[in-house]
Amino acid sequence: MNLETYQNGLFHLVTRNELVVENEPYLQELVASVPLRVVREVICYWRAYGLERFSVLVIPYLRSQGRFDSDVNRFVSSGAFSTSLEESGKCFLDWLATDVDPIVASLARTELALHLTQSDRTITVAVEWPCDPEPLLFALLAREDLASHPLPLPQRHRLQVSRSFPRGYISERVP
Repeated sequence: MNLETYQNGLFHLVTRNELVVENEPYLQELVASVPLRVVREVICYWRAYGLERFSVLVIPYLRSQGRFDSDVNRFVSSGAFSTSLEESGKCFLDWLATDVDPIVASLARTELALHLTQSDRTITVAVEWPCDPEPLLFALLAREDLASHPLPLPQRHRLQVSRSFPRGYISERVP
């Protein structure tokens, strides 16, 4: 087995738990091995740690919903991450921006907008929400227990994010 095949095989085993080189006995032995499972756990732990440092809104919300660990594991298994903390964080938010839960998707798009507008006051990004985002955003930023908050009423809102706005955003109800 040449080095490229070996590295590609290891990459797929570690990140996606896929055996792409079927006829290599060494890689076949690794599939169910404890060391490979430990390597995956370490990778997920470090990814989770980095994502927590990058995402101050989405991660606490996912934790409150009991989804954080499973979402990080699915994200790592997708192989759609970078070694750069910022790039990996943005990839994770991009990945969540299409989530089936509209609040998770809107929250991810909002956090992406905050990162995008961070250094340029001329950029404005609009994010559609299925509810009024302000109570949830305030609770997340205050690190409040979300279980004590009532479910938001379903009413469409548009959150415009820009550093040119006094609070960094404008929220308005959409008819």
